[in-house]
Order: sequence, then structure tokens, then C-alpha cells
Amino acid sequence: MPPSGTVSRCEPSASAGPAPEGPAEPCAGLAVLPGLADSHIHLDKTLWGLPFEAHARGGTVAERIALERARRPALPPVYGRGMALARHIAALGTTRVRSHVDIDTQSGLSGLHDLLRLREALRDLLDIEIVAFPQSGILRDPGTAALMDAALREGADLVGGLDPAGIDGDPAAHLDIVFGLAARHGKGIDIHLHDPGAQGLAELEEIALRTVDGPLAAPAPQRRWHIPVAFGGNHGPQLAEVAELAGTREEEAVRQICAAELRVLAIGFAPGQPYIGLLPERWNFPRMSALNPEVPAGALTIAVRQIVMFTAASPTGWRQVGRAAFRNFLPGREPPVPLRAGDAIRYVPVSADEYETLAAAEDGLGGATLEVLG
Repeated sequence: MPPSGTVSRCEPSASAGPAPEGPAEPCAGLAVLPGLADSHIHLDKTLWGLPFEAHARGGTVAERIALERARRPALPPVYGRGMALARHIAALGTTRVRSHVDIDTQSGLSGLHDLLRLREALRDLLDIEIVAFPQSGILRDPGTAALMDAALREGADLVGGLDPAGIDGDPAAHLDIVFGLAARHGKGIDIHLHDPGAQGLAELEEIALRTVDGPLAAPAPQRRWHIPVAFGGNHGPQLAEVAELAGTREEEAVRQICAAELRVLAIGFAPGQPYIGLLPERWNFPRMSALNPEVPAGALTIAVRQIVMFTAASPTGWRQVGRAAFRNFLPGREPPVPLRAGDAIRYVPVSADEYETLAAAEDGLGGATLEVLG
């Protein structure tokens, strides 16, 4: 593995040339792969290594929680059980986990303290994130909110939550506490949701709205990209339609897009494809009910206050307003994906002729420039 920790290429050993300096491991023909990540584990609940016992069945989430809570005092300490499971998954290739730990008035912070000890003991083997998890509820178990606050002060990495309606019976109050703790401590949130049907959908919508409009501000960007875009015409055939949906004229729509404080929210769905936002509230219109048969690579498309900048030709339900010569995924380029989640984005309007000139550049950046922020 090179010092950067990144595998840059794979070649047959006969053509790879002399071995680089540094430590080497004989692999006997085996592939070297990135470590596995387990993003949802409960190291405090495991029975790994204990004698077999039959599953204790409960009819509802609340009943299963009560059964587990009744069983907990008879179990060995979290440290030993969690250590056994952590070493087992590490032996199978896992190098990063996100573990929940119950925080409630029965066990207080004891489980957290054991996981903090475990994390320190395994710091050279596993990266462990810890979620302060109010499995018994926050409102229905008075005192848990204060314990959650203490857990975050003492080393928990994220604020947990659980079924705001089904367990706590008051979605707004539950989420007020969860988001309030996250804002106070500058932590992320990880919520278990089992509430079904319309109630569960309403909770998802409320969580999304609080995430967008609430106090959880993203870290200040370290970089800003200035990306030229040709708007309207053949490069943006649905600009007029989008402007009408946003309640404005085409020229003003372009001005608002280019003036917006935008960030790369996520990269995915297709290799290197960025989701960028958020535009002002008036841009919160849905995707089309029918598909665009195909938009080209570099297409700038809009829906639900977000922009998708396509890295390859694709059908889509998003409306195309422009096109950039910037390509965020070229496998032969270094780096192949220049944008990073969190990068700031500023679009710069250019003419159709200027677009053609920028598209001729071999680097695939299409005239985009990178500004390093303080």
C-alpha cells in the first residue's frame, strides 16, 4: 500500500516494475481490498461468546425493549461482550463501525463508559463511532435527556433517537430534544425509525425539514469551485419551464442559480454524480411525472431545491436548465472525481460558443477553477 493509503492502479506482477520502498506483506495471490464498514451495530447488546439462549419474542417494539431491559442486569459487563464481537468482526475484515449504546435510567452511562474503554483498547484495530441511544425513550423515561447530554460531553459521537411517536408518543417533543442536543454539542444524529405508514412518512419529512432548516449547520467549506455553465437554448431546453415553476423569468432564474450559496450535498447514484443544493424555497418543486428520455453528460438539472450535474448521458425526471463542460468523473484523470462532499459551488454563466471552447479542453474541467478558502 502506498504511503497515501490509496491504491492507484492494479497490474500483473510481471509488469509492475521494482517494488516501492517501505513495508511489504506477502499476499500469496490474494486481493487487497478496503476494510469493511458496519454502520449499524450494538456492541453493548451482543451475546457473542455466551451460552446459547432461545430468542425471547415480543409482539411490539416496546415489548421487545422491555424484555431486553429485564434481561440486562443478568448479563456480563458490556466491555467483555463487546470486545469479543469487535475482535471477531475485525478478524473478518471490518475496520470501521458505528455502535449504538443504550442510555437510560436503568444503566445510566455504564455502557458508554465500557464502549469508550473498548474503543481506546482497539484504536489500532477498529475505528468506532458511538451513538448515545435512548432505546427506552426520552420522554417515557424521565431523566434520559440529561443522561444523553452527559454522554455527549463524555465522548459519544452522535445523538440517537427512536420512534418519536411509537415509543415516546410525542414526535415534536422527542425531535426537539434530539435536535437540541445535536446543536448544543455540534454532533450528528442517528435515529431508529420503525413507526409505519403515514406516521413514519410524516416523521421522515419532519426530520428532513429540521435537518435543512434547523440549527445543524454544515462545517464551513474549505474549497469553492467556480463552474461555467451554458444556460437555456439547446443546452437548457427546460429553462423556461423551470423559471415558471420558480415564479420568475428566465434571466432572473439564471441569476438566482448563479448567486445561490450551494454545496455538494452528496456524490452518488452514478459514478461521481454530485447532488448540489440548496436553492431558495421557491425552487422546491417536484420532479417531472414523466422521464426526460436522455440528458447529456454535464447536464444541469433541477428539482426539490437541488441540482444534479450529470456525469454521463442518462434518462431522468429532473428538468434540464443548462450544461457544463465540467466532467466530475473521468477514470483516467487524477483525481478521477475532483468534487468532494461539502465543497462550495458557484456557477458562472457562459454563452453557447464559450461552452464549445471549454468543452474542447482535454482535462475535462471545462474551465472550472478551484478556490481554496481560508
